[in-house]
Amino acid sequence: MSAEQIPIWVIGTVLLAFGVGALFVPLYPHQFAEIGQALIVAGILSVVVDPLLKARLVKEAARGIFPHLLGFDQQPEIKERLKRLIIDTKLFRRDCDMKCSFVPTPGGMRIDIEYKYELINPTHKTRAFEQRLRVEHAQKPTVSLFAMSEGEKEKYSEQPKIELGGPLWVARGPRVQIEPSSMGIRYRFRAKYSLSFPAEFYWHLNFGYPTIIVDVAIDAPKNLVVTTAVYASEGQGSAIYPRERLDAKGQARYERLFMPGEHLDFRWSYAVSADKSVARSR
Repeated sequence: MSAEQIPIWVIGTVLLAFGVGALFVPLYPHQFAEIGQALIVAGILSVVVDPLLKARLVKEAARGIFPHLLGFDQQPEIKERLKRLIIDTKLFRRDCDMKCSFVPTPGGMRIDIEYKYELINPTHKTRAFEQRLRVEHAQKPTVSLFAMSEGEKEKYSEQPKIELGGPLWVARGPRVQIEPSSMGIRYRFRAKYSLSFPAEFYWHLNFGYPTIIVDVAIDAPKNLVVTTAVYASEGQGSAIYPRERLDAKGQARYERLFMPGEHLDFRWSYAVSADKSVARSR
């Protein structure tokens, strides 16, 4: 851990301890007493005043940075949203690999989804995290696995707890602690679940955490065409990436940042509809 990563309260506590100790040094008591008093004052300022000053400086910077960056000020609601996105992002996901298997069912389509990603804590404090999946009840979700590894050791691998009482179907994993990335510990999560849809339909995969780089692999019947596209929450329905046409074993890679509220759009349809196939066979 580098010096700048040491929490300020640790530095303040050390200063206080050395200051109190200096008061009781018998050699040159007058000089050491003055040094001790100075260290005590510095420790109190570090523990009490420094956090308050930093919080105020952040607030003042957020209030006045737009005229310098853009040449004009922004509305308070926009500034508050940007402040939350920047300051409140304590955890983010990276290298999310997804495999979506499209399985035709009588009158519908089931998508079996497997994903894995690395979770990163860029701060200097330990952060709590809970693996979670939230979907619509109408999608008839089933989940078979939530798993986490800490370094080379598997932390848990189990079926998650299911909550059915709310407006959404929710699966929750155990609450775990994520150490700062500076500690060198890598945290990886994975899951397996299934959703049900009509035979030709669409699905919006919404992002709950900031996610950097998403790889999507498709496994589908040969006569099923799947397309994917990325939409921003403010995009008014226009794709900000060209729509990818994925055939039976297609792949798409999105080297970008997905923020909470953005989604990855899946659409699928048969190249030759089931009704026409039946008609031709007759």
